[in-house]
Amino acid sequence: MKTEAIKKINKMGEVGSILIVIAKVFCIIGFVACLIGTICLGLLPKDFISFHAMGSGTIEVNMEAIGQSISAEDAELINSGKLLENGKVSIELNSNEYEMSEMYTEGNSIFLSTSQTLNTISAHNLVYCVAIATISMAMTVVSLFFAGFLCKAFKNCNSPFEENVIKKMQQFAYSLIPWVILTSISNSMINSLVSGKFNVNVSIDLTMLLVVLIILALAYIFKYGAVLQQESDETL
Repeated sequence: MKTEAIKKINKMGEVGSILIVIAKVFCIIGFVACLIGTICLGLLPKDFISFHAMGSGTIEVNMEAIGQSISAEDAELINSGKLLENGKVSIELNSNEYEMSEMYTEGNSIFLSTSQTLNTISAHNLVYCVAIATISMAMTVVSLFFAGFLCKAFKNCNSPFEENVIKKMQQFAYSLIPWVILTSISNSMINSLVSGKFNVNVSIDLTMLLVVLIILALAYIFKYGAVLQQESDETL
């Protein structure tokens, strides 16, 4: 006869199985949508659709803050635009170059302003991000299947130390390993699209790595518990 603790484990496995089935349905729909999007965007001509990111900004230099004032002659010179080299001045921020194309004064403040296209993204460039999203959705579905197997093992077990429970726990942990590096690739692809500079960085997601190690540690703890339980049963 099952103890109260085992009944609770079975109940948690049953509830987990239901939730995972729902999550799998949504993720499979998302995977199919991303896959169709990847194929459609890949078939488009390279320059068929383009997205232009516009940006504007103003730098204010307040001369009163340092006890200085702008004379009428200086104001006239500044407003004439002669101080701008070739009609503009470039400022680099976060690896992006901004061209300040207007310089003028208001009171005792000097203003540098710009309004320009910061980045141009073609629909064809979106293929890479949608492809990464497709891979992410596929990996999510795979991880959910292994999580479902684990919940099913909990649902039907007579003891959490059963070999099937331990095996499914290890398999679930292994299914999460690709996420350790996939997260960094996904983030760098999105950043490359936004910045307009292709730069894919592969790094380790320490949080996901820690999750994998914890689940594997629990699996080995359960495995050790199974050995102790077996020894106890043989002694009795």
